[in-house]
Parts: sequence; structure tokens; C-alpha cells
Amino acid sequence: MSKIEEIAEKEASAICEKEGLYVYEVEYKKEGSDMVLRIFIDSDTGVTLDDCEKVSRALSDRFDELDPIKTP
Repeated sequence: MSKIEEIAEKEASAICEKEGLYVYEVEYKKEGSDMVLRIFIDSDTGVTLDDCEKVSRALSDRFDELDPIKTP
């Protein structure tokens, strides 16, 4: 697991825990000319679009603070 994936999993897990969700996979890989970070979440009762939105917004804010993916 890359350093970025480790950071993403740690931060996403903390956010998900507050929402009763969990992270089951993190991917950071090259697609075309871009690097793409994907975080897959789930819960025992399933995941709604609202759940995805909450986690995505919170993680985006957290990544803005941490800036783990440096871009030139």
C-alpha cells in the first residue's frame, strides 16, 4: 500500500466511523495521464448516496488541510 493510500485509509476510516460506515478498499492508481484515488465504503445496512456525499465532502476538506497528494 502506498503512503497516500495509507493516509487516505486512516482519514477515511475516522470519518466513516462517525457515520457508522467502514472503508473496505482504497486505490490510488494511474488512469490515462492522471492519478486517481478511490475509496470504497460500506456498512452492514448498505450505503446511500447521502453517505457517499458526506464522506466525500469531509475527506476532501481533510485532504485540503493535510495536502498528502502534492501536485506541481
